[in-house]
Amino acid sequence: MRLRRGCTLLTVLIGVAGCFAFSSQAENSIHVTVQGLSPHNAIPSLGSSITTQPLVDDMQDQLVMMWKAAALSSLILESAADPEAICQQVSAHVQYATDTKPEDEWREAEQTLKAGRGDCEDFASCVQAVCTAKGISTKVYVMTSKVNKRAHAVTISDEGGRMWMSTNGTYEAVLSLSDAKDRICRRMGWWYDDVTVEERGM
Repeated sequence: MRLRRGCTLLTVLIGVAGCFAFSSQAENSIHVTVQGLSPHNAIPSLGSSITTQPLVDDMQDQLVMMWKAAALSSLILESAADPEAICQQVSAHVQYATDTKPEDEWREAEQTLKAGRGDCEDFASCVQAVCTAKGISTKVYVMTSKVNKRAHAVTISDEGGRMWMSTNGTYEAVLSLSDAKDRICRRMGWWYDDVTVEERGM
């Protein structure tokens, strides 16, 4: 990438070996090298390397965040082989953070991975998205306490003869939807009969 007198020239070289580079000889420049593209989805693998030279800070940050998100997506999709492993991968790369907006914002899995943080509905959506990519059927449920006026989202599946629930990236076996509701009510300090359970579509 060359920056010269307000004019930007973007040069992208894509080789058959699966790598590309942005390069520049200008004083303020960035050099990004990514190797090891996945043969299935052209997403950088964990072997990808990102090296930068001084450039406008916000542009550099955007590039690093973009490739970090892509690498995490590749990691989760390629290494998670079962629901428990998927939950472990998601919780390892997404930190819990309370939503600062008045109303909960349901984000796409890629947005959550890019941010590296999220709350219950972000974890639920992320776990469901990766499970779907691996051919595992799941449902996201929202449990709402009418008295406390609070809600909590979880991912639940009963595929393959075992039922499990993921809450904030954790994994645990459950006996039924009622059992899952009871577990959440106990943790949240909610009255069981006061809580409604609704399925949220993808």
